[in-house]
Amino acid sequence: MVKIFFNNTLVEFFCYEEKINKYINLLYGKFYKKKFIFLKNKVSLYVIVDNCYYLKTKNSLVFKTNSIYEICNYVDFYIQQIFINSDSDFAIHCACIKYKKSFYLFIGAGGSGKSTIVSHCLEEFNNCIFLSDETLLVKQKRIISFPRSILVKKSNDKLTENNLLFDFDRRAYLIPKIILHRAIINSNKIQLFFLDFNDTIFSIETISQIKAMDLLRKNLLWYNKNTPKNILNSLINITEGENYFIRYKTWEQVLDFIK
Repeated sequence: MVKIFFNNTLVEFFCYEEKINKYINLLYGKFYKKKFIFLKNKVSLYVIVDNCYYLKTKNSLVFKTNSIYEICNYVDFYIQQIFINSDSDFAIHCACIKYKKSFYLFIGAGGSGKSTIVSHCLEEFNNCIFLSDETLLVKQKRIISFPRSILVKKSNDKLTENNLLFDFDRRAYLIPKIILHRAIINSNKIQLFFLDFNDTIFSIETISQIKAMDLLRKNLLWYNKNTPKNILNSLINITEGENYFIRYKTWEQVLDFIK
């Protein structure tokens, strides 16, 4: 069983398939407290293997597939959704680190290199703290890191040297051996990096707060329709610092700019 406690919600995950259990444990197993200050909600999830894979709660079937790759990804997605919906105004799809007293948010579509850049930052920079790979939760201007290990698709660079490799269905992922931190992010020290991986162009553009708010809004994973004023105030708050749109060819170009 894997236990995950976050935002006063406990998720218990049960699965007897060793590979699935190992995968979820690698992503979430480091972040668990035996003593709960206040437990608001408890959710039990089960993966049953019977000719195919079934993800269930106590009362219902959530997902069914024949692919171990799909069930692993959906369990990860479903766990995130439980915490996102538990107590937040909205959730941002981004990766995040803390480095030299600043918080760097890397925002972009899937495949834009968020996780790869964060992984290299952790490798290259001393005192670089990992805060998020996929999600930041925002509640009334409070920005909270979501402690889930990082996933990077296997590549031919040096990330393979120092990180844990996990393979399934002929796909390979790197899960760096990192410490998971739950942190409240200081919005006064945020730098937003909107990423666009491009084979031909390298450019760094400083963008206005209005444009940053628009791009950020397009990268929300979820938002609470009942708290529009909180959402607007938080978007203003998050984008008050330095905002950049970066087209890049290699991760080294982004790291050089951060330095």
